[in-house]
Amino acid sequence: MPTSSDLTFATDAVLAELDIHCECLRIPNLELDKFLAIRNNLAGSCLRGLIVIYIHLKIHELQLDEIVAEHSFEELGDV
Repeated sequence: MPTSSDLTFATDAVLAELDIHCECLRIPNLELDKFLAIRNNLAGSCLRGLIVIYIHLKIHELQLDEIVAEHSFEELGDV
């Protein structure tokens, strides 16, 4: 399972990638094919960012499930 530092590293990489693509789109008089290629790369970066967010949320969900399970078993033991 990825650690929080792995996810932070992935998030930083995606943000840097998004920043680069947005800067490239600001280049004046960009040829259409280059503009479309940069836009495609930007869309890919957005997708990677959403994947990192999903993984992060899934890890938190699993951690919460573990906590709930631990407390449920503790309550059963008290009966």
